[in-house]
Amino acid sequence: MADATIVKDAETAAPAPVSNKAMRNAIHTLTDSEGRKLVVKRPSVLQQFRLVELLGPELGKNTMYLNMAMPAFWVQSIDGEPLYAPATKLELEAAVERLDEHGLDAVNDHILSQPETITKAGLKNASGTQASDKPSL
Repeated sequence: MADATIVKDAETAAPAPVSNKAMRNAIHTLTDSEGRKLVVKRPSVLQQFRLVELLGPELGKNTMYLNMAMPAFWVQSIDGEPLYAPATKLELEAAVERLDEHGLDAVNDHILSQPETITKAGLKNASGTQASDKPSL
């Protein structure tokens, strides 16, 4: 007897699962309230490490400061103009200034919609429950 292959049509086939790596590397385009197009991508572990190093021990623990700094590491471009990950505090301040409150709000809303990210109310894990021990940027 020959082997049979069952093929589902596109409407009934289950979507292919998306790997965690693909989700981490996904590039998204957001529009802020000023109409600017922001291209964002989750920062790599190395970029997250560099952010913590750049902020230092005190600012790295300051949730409000971290929530304002993190978008600068997610944004790849604003209206097609590249925004490179800051390497100094002055570059970080320039990136935050360039994003302004409209860009920061759009990117933070996007970050909060991602699994395992810092939320305004604290930390959340992939299930959406609050976590307290292990920060994830």
